[in-house]
Amino acid sequence: MARGRGRVVILAALVLQFLGGESFCLKGRSAMFNHEQLQAATLDQAHTSTSEPTNPWRQDSPLPPSLIHEALDKKQKKSVQKQNEYNWLTWLYRNWKSVPIGELEEDIVRRMVPAFSLYAKRRTVRSAEQAEQMLDRYIAEYKAGNAAAELNTTIFHAAMDAHAKCGQPEQASAILQKMVKLSKSDESLGHLQPDVFSFTILATAFAKSRHPQAADKAENLLRHMENQNMTITTLTYNVVLNAIAVCHDSAKARRARLLVKKMERISRDGGESAHCTPDLYTYQSWMAACSRTRGGLDQTIQIFSALDQRAALGHETLRPNAHCFAAAIHAWAYSSRSNKASEAYKLLQEMRRRYEELGQASCRPNVVVFTSVINACVNPNSKAEAETAFAIAQLVFDELLQSDYGSPNFLTYAAFLHACATALEEGEDRDSVVKRKFEMCAEYGCVGKIVVEKFREAASIELQDSVLGRRGWEELPNDWTRFVSGERYQTPPKTLSGRTGRRYNSQDRKRRAEPRTTTFGCQTNVRWTAEL
Repeated sequence: MARGRGRVVILAALVLQFLGGESFCLKGRSAMFNHEQLQAATLDQAHTSTSEPTNPWRQDSPLPPSLIHEALDKKQKKSVQKQNEYNWLTWLYRNWKSVPIGELEEDIVRRMVPAFSLYAKRRTVRSAEQAEQMLDRYIAEYKAGNAAAELNTTIFHAAMDAHAKCGQPEQASAILQKMVKLSKSDESLGHLQPDVFSFTILATAFAKSRHPQAADKAENLLRHMENQNMTITTLTYNVVLNAIAVCHDSAKARRARLLVKKMERISRDGGESAHCTPDLYTYQSWMAACSRTRGGLDQTIQIFSALDQRAALGHETLRPNAHCFAAAIHAWAYSSRSNKASEAYKLLQEMRRRYEELGQASCRPNVVVFTSVINACVNPNSKAEAETAFAIAQLVFDELLQSDYGSPNFLTYAAFLHACATALEEGEDRDSVVKRKFEMCAEYGCVGKIVVEKFREAASIELQDSVLGRRGWEELPNDWTRFVSGERYQTPPKTLSGRTGRRYNSQDRKRRAEPRTTTFGCQTNVRWTAEL
């Protein structure tokens, strides 16, 4: 009965949302789904029902399929599916947690197996911890003689993957040690010996951890697999390449090149039997490593051109995609070459041409690419180039606003303010541009720490006093910062204006319950993401 009531509430929420509800469209962007109604209904169902939650898209669901498909777009369906998975995991967790070891029903034990992958899919620390708890219980059920508990590498890999996606190599390594210990404790468990996939997941955990020695540890795992004569695949090499690309080693371009050339040599010598033939992800990771290295522009463009040539010869799988364009644009932004803003904008235009005119879906631009082009407008080499650079920055920002490629995030606003500080001369004209852009940023809730820092660089002391005063980021209205997430930034103790600023740490501040109306009179419910 509780499940039925929950579905009725969900249906009512869907109908209200479909008819307009409380959400609305802003500047052509799609209306947002009211997640609060859905979450309240589904959580009530999960915690009051003792029966297993069901999928609303099953054939026996009381929700009419036509209503579901009309009322929900792809993102809304994904939100409902994610909430249903959470409800099911909550139900399963409650059912095995409250039962003593050895007394679990076989049906519950069998349902644990797919739950490991669902925990990994959620990409949260709490889900990873629960996956490891469930793994320990699954092992305990096996030792207690539960016939349904069959130990295999799949469940261990899924539990490791849950930690790997959260960037927790220590926890993933601990699960790997459990596999090794079990495989040595009983001859019947010899199949639990770690394989290539085990070490690949561990390398992924290091890559996502952003640890200073993550790339070194990933390469050490690769050498260990080579010493054990394991068949290393392209996937494993790509994971190590990604760890190199995101590390802070000044020689990472050289390290990435050596690894790619090694893959090419093994692939060439092994012929069709080779398991590590470089693919597009291999080359885009190499490009990413070069684009983040001083002097890596020429090599980045060279790789991009080589991919274009190979695609023209029939190797369609190597045709440059959005990630390749983003790396090339970032390489121009990171360089000190003349006309870098113009060259970066040309790449953006070519990217749009391939997507809009040639129909190459893999070249669809996003907010990351637009932001990188604006970054290329920073620090022009001459006064004449400064005028062109700022004009391009304004053009790119306006194109992003009018396009369907995403909405500006806090990094986009920070890049534009940085362009103002370096491409415009001090004065009333610059203050006017900076003030308008900061007002827009505050209205849309994108004032991150880096935005405040770049605003202080670009604005005069008088403008700083009128807008911020001596307030730090933690003291700003909650409405200004409500859509800032995932920022890894630490503001220096002094601003370029010479003032001693408030030292900010990288921890997320506690949100204060304040009215959702900015100082500039804008009340909004729009949402966007900052996927940088």
